[in-house]
Amino acid sequence: MNRTHSMKIYGFILMILLGIVYSYSVIRLNLEDEQGVSAIYSGFPYMFKLLFFSVSMGFSGYLFRKLGSKKVALIGSIFVVLGFLISYLSKFASNDNLIFAMTIGYGLFIGLGIGPLYMLPLRVLSSNLKKNVGLWTGVTLFGIGISPLFFSPMITYLFDYYDIFQVFLILSISYGVLLPFITLNLARMDQTVSTQLVKTKSALANKNFYIVYALFFIVMFIGLMFIGLSANLGVHNFLIEKHIMAIFIGVFSVFNGLGRPLAGTIVDKVSIFKISLFSLLSLLVMILLCFIINDSQILFLIMMGIVYLNFGAWLSIAPISTRRLFGSENYSKNYGYMFSAYGISAFIGTWLSSYIFELIGLNGLYTIAAILLTVGIGISLIFRKTLNI
Repeated sequence: MNRTHSMKIYGFILMILLGIVYSYSVIRLNLEDEQGVSAIYSGFPYMFKLLFFSVSMGFSGYLFRKLGSKKVALIGSIFVVLGFLISYLSKFASNDNLIFAMTIGYGLFIGLGIGPLYMLPLRVLSSNLKKNVGLWTGVTLFGIGISPLFFSPMITYLFDYYDIFQVFLILSISYGVLLPFITLNLARMDQTVSTQLVKTKSALANKNFYIVYALFFIVMFIGLMFIGLSANLGVHNFLIEKHIMAIFIGVFSVFNGLGRPLAGTIVDKVSIFKISLFSLLSLLVMILLCFIINDSQILFLIMMGIVYLNFGAWLSIAPISTRRLFGSENYSKNYGYMFSAYGISAFIGTWLSSYIFELIGLNGLYTIAAILLTVGIGISLIFRKTLNI
């Protein structure tokens, strides 16, 4: 197998492995049903994982320049493996400290480990490929999108034979074998040349940055809110069997994955304004329909597919918008700023959605989503000129 094929395969497999975090709703359902954890607290590990993933993404460029790809690959792999191991060891914590221990393991360690590992295959592809870099970047990112297609049913199956802590131990051992092998092989292919960052005016000083940031935040907030509760909603609110819901989550993950290359292809032909307005309107229409007809399994499943599709799409729209607005100079740094919307929306959205769902129920989530989407549509229309890029 030649070098080019190897990096594509390793990168795709790595993204699938990292995408296990998007199967957390299955883990969360087990925490609530088997461990007696309330919906308010069961989302904490997922919430902090997304926050620290965002933080480590922002620092990953510095780490690669300072330590080199091999060291960063090894450190990131160790953090992920330790995260699963600490989650296993949380079985020895008292009931009051269970979520705290899991938040340290699953949230802090796995979150910090995933950020630089997520960037590794993207660096390798961009430093080796002379053409079709965007295509293969999209294909690689597709791996993290479809990951729950494999992991949600697999974890659900394991729960039939093992408790949640034993499953974490199995994952720790498995990732301890797979991650160092894959990431170190990828790191050896990194040919990125260290260069001095070009001194240009920061995107943070430009008001246009905050327009796109607000829209990105809104879709990420809504997406992560429903993704984190998807298994819970399907099983408890719409009476879908656990194993069937696990399959649907896998199907939704395909929509998440397809959203990235699909949006990238569309945005090459239309403006950011048109695709962002269509995205926000499609979400608002589906959420309002589900609010009005709140007992339809079919509508719920269609809505979740639209949520996953738009969530994936904005992970392409946001970086493309950043590059169009501010150019390629300091692109990594500027997109690092933009990507913080992902982490902040995860931190606030996961906690707030869990709290509202516990107190008010599903209609409370629909109401928040509808209000935010209306605000987003208003922003898009008011700043249409800025988004016509």
